[in-house]
Amino acid sequence: MLLEWLSDAEMKLRYAGQMPDDENDAKQQIEDHAKFLRELSQKEYEKDDTISLAQSILEKAHPDAISVIKHWISIIQSRWEEVSSWAMQVKIRKIPVLGAIQKNYLFH
Repeated sequence: MLLEWLSDAEMKLRYAGQMPDDENDAKQQIEDHAKFLRELSQKEYEKDDTISLAQSILEKAHPDAISVIKHWISIIQSRWEEVSSWAMQVKIRKIPVLGAIQKNYLFH
């Protein structure tokens, strides 16, 4: 389920699109992204539990299974880091745009 959520998160971030010129639409996009960031924060517990469980299994695993388990741990960690980083980049890009839109509305 975690990998499925990460795939969905990657799609949401990839197709987030440009900030609209309308202040209300821009605010809605920022609110939607804030909701996504809260969900990301909640999913971090699931990711940590998954990694912890995998580490426990790794300690008892047959030697032939060790490389496969380590591979999946690595996949989870790298995809998590990618989604987290990407989400923060989107946040950093959107906030100043809303300020510019609001400033533009004030002077028109």
